[in-house]
Amino acid sequence: MFAFPELSKSLRQWTIRRVYTLEERLKKINFPDQSHSDTQPVEITFTLPKTVFMSEDVSSVDIKIWDKVNKCWTGDAIGGDLVYIKKDR
Repeated sequence: MFAFPELSKSLRQWTIRRVYTLEERLKKINFPDQSHSDTQPVEITFTLPKTVFMSEDVSSVDIKIWDKVNKCWTGDAIGGDLVYIKKDR
């Protein structure tokens, strides 16, 4: 994930923005951001291609993220309910 620089500001007919160096334009942040204890959950929705078969029983589906430190897949930061809507694919 990336943190974006602050947005430009409009004042009358002028648009004011800071000119950033290449290093300042996008700052890489870890997800989930460990520096904020009040991190809100993010809902992710995606459409499966027609070539992917999916049972309506999602109890065997497991979603993981890559842990760079331990060099393995982990589900520790994943929570919530997994919902599969067949008509939406």
